[in-house]
Amino acid sequence: MLIAEQGLGLDVISIFYTLEGLLQAVLTILVMPWLDTNMFWKFFLSTWVILVSAPLSICVLDRIHWFCHLLTLLVVDVTLGVATGLMSVVLLRALPWEYITTFHTQVSALGGLAVGASFVQMPLRSAAGSWEAASLIGHGIPAFLLLVVYATHRHAMRKFWEVLADPIQLPGSTLDPGCCTLS
Repeated sequence: MLIAEQGLGLDVISIFYTLEGLLQAVLTILVMPWLDTNMFWKFFLSTWVILVSAPLSICVLDRIHWFCHLLTLLVVDVTLGVATGLMSVVLLRALPWEYITTFHTQVSALGGLAVGASFVQMPLRSAAGSWEAASLIGHGIPAFLLLVVYATHRHAMRKFWEVLADPIQLPGSTLDPGCCTLS
């Protein structure tokens, strides 16, 4: 909608979104091999990149050019691939087996709430009076709640960092010499 408000037709926007999707797939494939170290930072920072991207795009980059929305979408899509790709690894390495289902369910429920809240952006824009205010309110509330969770669970966050600091040991690598040999 923001790009359409800049005067481009939906056919042109559709072509740009298609190209963005193709580029996103290629970039995600290129990024994935570098996700085996520093998983804590890559997982949690990717969620923050996703959270601040919309307000940054709408409040700052929109004033530069409409194409910045597409670039922001590309960054968000690749970052979402990183966060999604690392979530299972974070869960398997950081939580005891018996808690994984419960934690995954809670995270998925919170993610569903966040996705559901994104559909409130248009009415929020009408109530707030501008896309900028809607973006700041719509992303500011989850950011505040996330900061509260981080602040009240500092000890757990530190443990995540410690557990996820070691790189993944790939089968057959020099880090794990006795694993997965073919006979």
